[in-house]
Amino acid sequence: MDDPEVRRTIKRAKKLDPEAIGVLYDQNFAAIYNYFRHRVGDAMLAEDLTSQLFLKMVHALPEFRLGEAPFRSWLFGIARNLVADHFRKEKATAVLFLDEMGDTIGAQRETVLLNTEVEVVVKQAISEITSEQREVVLLRFFADLTHQEIAGLLGKTEASVKMLQKRALESLAKKLGGGVLVDQ
Repeated sequence: MDDPEVRRTIKRAKKLDPEAIGVLYDQNFAAIYNYFRHRVGDAMLAEDLTSQLFLKMVHALPEFRLGEAPFRSWLFGIARNLVADHFRKEKATAVLFLDEMGDTIGAQRETVLLNTEVEVVVKQAISEITSEQREVVLLRFFADLTHQEIAGLLGKTEASVKMLQKRALESLAKKLGGGVLVDQ
């Protein structure tokens, strides 16, 4: 569950305290944006969805019940719904994009080409695991949610989330021709 400081901030935000809303925004922006960025593969669209999410957060805060679910899990529930709505509206296929494989500013052309090739291979491998495994990988490694937060969000036990993650990493390791990938 949320720590006492977060709970106090949420209580203030529920009363539409701009400072408290700003704190929640600052604390969650990067994780939410990264989740959208990797789900939709477009930085500008990820920014739009992030803005929509925080507007929805402000409107829905009065209904948020402290203690029922961690706040971040609640936010990511909204995020998942926005992604689903987007793809329903666009009738598009979700494409996963990973962050650039390192800082390529000033890098030599060969390094950039190698990174691009690696990124393509990794994207392909991620697209081949089950959608449930893919969601756990995105939430765990790109949005940096805990196993507990993911479990609450997906309506699963922590143990089943850990098993999904383990299977996803094993599948990815096989597809990438390596050993076993380890949770960091």
